[in-house]
Amino acid sequence: MADIFARSNKKMRCFIGLPMPEQYQQGLRRLTATWRPKLHSKLSWTRPGNWHLTLKFLGEVPENTFSPLVQILRPPLGKRFVLQAQGGGFFPDPTRPRVLWVGVGRGDDACRSLAQEIARRCEAVGFPLEHRPFSSHLTIARIKQHKPDPWPQVLQSLHAITWPVAEMNRVVLWKSSLDNNGPIYTAMEKFPLL
Repeated sequence: MADIFARSNKKMRCFIGLPMPEQYQQGLRRLTATWRPKLHSKLSWTRPGNWHLTLKFLGEVPENTFSPLVQILRPPLGKRFVLQAQGGGFFPDPTRPRVLWVGVGRGDDACRSLAQEIARRCEAVGFPLEHRPFSSHLTIARIKQHKPDPWPQVLQSLHAITWPVAEMNRVVLWKSSLDNNGPIYTAMEKFPLL
């Protein structure tokens, strides 16, 4: 296990989330292809293949915490459920957009329950609880530099999409590392849902 920590002073940046199926990755490709040429703001787009729903951001995980973290997440975290994305919006709000996201309609309560259970377990091994309320969402892009753009039309197009129903059957502990093209997510552990 020590080799996974070798490049970062015995720490690695991690998060826990739900992987999105290929149908969703394809939907992200279409969204990106549609809106990238029309927007003037400087955006960092989520790379298709990386699309996921974050349940708990852990930050820098020390080597001596990794094994206890995995062990505390091993007992079943919850039951399988179906998820269907719906709508979209901006964080923190439409007047100061920093993150463009797709929301969750069906499965939102299950995502919240799962996030609460994960947060409870992670707190037991030293990861602090999040102060902000959990919001089920899939990040499309981060807005790095804001310019006048047709944001109302972007939101309108997000609300017009009918996303497929997808079964959520596992939770993944990912390592995040950066290269010149953006983040690379590596699945370190998978935890099946019952």
